[in-house]
Amino acid sequence: MTRRPSFDQFYDETYDAVLKFAWLIGGNASSAEDAVQDAYLALINRYDRIEKPAAYLRIVVVNNLKTRGTRQQREQDRLQFGGWTRPEVANDSPSELAHSVMRLPRKERIAIVCRYWLDLPEDEIAAMLGVRSATVRTLVKRAIARLRLEVEQ
Repeated sequence: MTRRPSFDQFYDETYDAVLKFAWLIGGNASSAEDAVQDAYLALINRYDRIEKPAAYLRIVVVNNLKTRGTRQQREQDRLQFGGWTRPEVANDSPSELAHSVMRLPRKERIAIVCRYWLDLPEDEIAAMLGVRSATVRTLVKRAIARLRLEVEQ
């Protein structure tokens, strides 16, 4: 039986990967960092009781980004209604492929990042999204088709 690392070790070993995951899903460095930090805070008191802390962490990050995205969209809508637009942040400079992935619909973006960047199995992605495994296959297939179209243009 392997011994589980301490929370501090788990944090050190997973932080960079989880932050990149959040950035790819959310498309914004500051939102990704906030969502990841909040996810670790949600995990810290439950760490010893959770069977798969990495999976739990990813689910919390996705939910945090969804909540933040909804909140930011409402804020942006209010600003645009008043004639203002949200300024772009200078450190949010994604690669061309990452930029294309970030333009995918939310569920497709999550499915493709989880499948090909994290190499997660379909059933775990399905649990994260609250859908069936067959739906994950469909989401990935659609995402790949959209990305191909964009690359061909």
